[in-house]
Amino acid sequence: MIKITKKTVAVILYIATAFLAINARDNNIPLVSAVNVVNWEAEEIESTITLDVESAGIILPDGRKSVYQIMRRKLPEMISPVIFSIPVDSSTILGEAVNSGEISLSEIHKIIDAGKRTSPWFSQDLKTSTMANTISLSKLREIFVKHQTAYTAKKPLDSIPTRTYSGIIIDARGKLPVHGEFTEEKLTPSMFPKVRTTQMKTVYERNMVYPETASNTGIVSYAVSPKHENCINGAGNDPLYIKAVGIYGISRTDPVISERDYLRIFCDNGNLDLLKRGRVVILCDEDVIKTSGVPQVKNENYYFVRREIERFLEEKGVEGVEVAGNKNGVTLTIYGIRFVADSAEILPEEQDRIYEIARALASTDEGTRFIIEGHTASVGRPAGELQLSIERADAIASRLITAGIDSSRIETAGYGGTRPIAPNNNEENMARNRRVEITAIFDE
Repeated sequence: MIKITKKTVAVILYIATAFLAINARDNNIPLVSAVNVVNWEAEEIESTITLDVESAGIILPDGRKSVYQIMRRKLPEMISPVIFSIPVDSSTILGEAVNSGEISLSEIHKIIDAGKRTSPWFSQDLKTSTMANTISLSKLREIFVKHQTAYTAKKPLDSIPTRTYSGIIIDARGKLPVHGEFTEEKLTPSMFPKVRTTQMKTVYERNMVYPETASNTGIVSYAVSPKHENCINGAGNDPLYIKAVGIYGISRTDPVISERDYLRIFCDNGNLDLLKRGRVVILCDEDVIKTSGVPQVKNENYYFVRREIERFLEEKGVEGVEVAGNKNGVTLTIYGIRFVADSAEILPEEQDRIYEIARALASTDEGTRFIIEGHTASVGRPAGELQLSIERADAIASRLITAGIDSSRIETAGYGGTRPIAPNNNEENMARNRRVEITAIFDE
């Protein structure tokens, strides 16, 4: 049984502490502050690092070298939080990719080390010293590109009149409906957004783009206006203009477009070639295309708890469970739960799997709360589907209680077939929509 305590979590704080460990010998260095701006239009992380020279007791001009050495040593600590918070895609931020082993800390450290930086300059009163540092987002992006060739998407069975354009512009400005949720938010830029239809069909993603393009210029460009040079460079003078009808993803990174606009792209071979060449521009609001300071990061429990849950399920051979981060904590999506048909009764052969999932969740801190949501496929009986999803969520909740989780920590809800993650057009997709999602919300 995994036992996770605050004391244990403190040893494995948010992944940025690895950088702090590198600089542990510098504990007596005076305060160094930083202002970081992620500029998605310019594809750069722009940082301004400031040292309190007066508090350091450094005497100028003889101490200029010491000033540079101090600021250079503290640079990773000042920049790493904003780097770890950059969305890789709709469900992963960069810190999670480091934690999972997809990329290494040493790779990030090398990119920080290779950044462009100025020599320190001093205030007129010589009390502070400031240095500018710039990191290219393309350097971060290229370490995620693993595919060797771009795959060609299949043309749809349906067809509408269209033609070849010079590029594709998706206007995702303003607050848009979040697919599957009753809220509206603004799109967040990411390194590898997906474009989806209202039926959650994937229109565009990183593996559809030539790998050299995905690495060097990215699979999309971002701009605040169709007149911005990124639109001209990225989509040409005769682009297909598409108005996004929603957004999707934990980090709100994926624009959702209509089925008709999907067909306008896919019914022409020339437009499919645009996807391979990354000729896609997404329009965003200025307040999201340039973000300053340190974005909100997961609390200190998140990385350790997620890793331990995944390890526990792997060791027990539990299949059919996806673990993903979200704004509140960690969500386990359980597919293929075997219930008696049209019932909330769990079949005997399913008991062991549900029990091991409950054990994994029971091992978290006592302050962790759980929201259990039931979902069904849509088969044209909305009232019955809603009731069945509620009853199945309650059935899973009872297993968590049996595993030792107090009922006061559990909430349940059902949504019937109103929140599909795949089109209800075949049995495989309908099976994905029949799921239970358990979100663990960690105590702050």
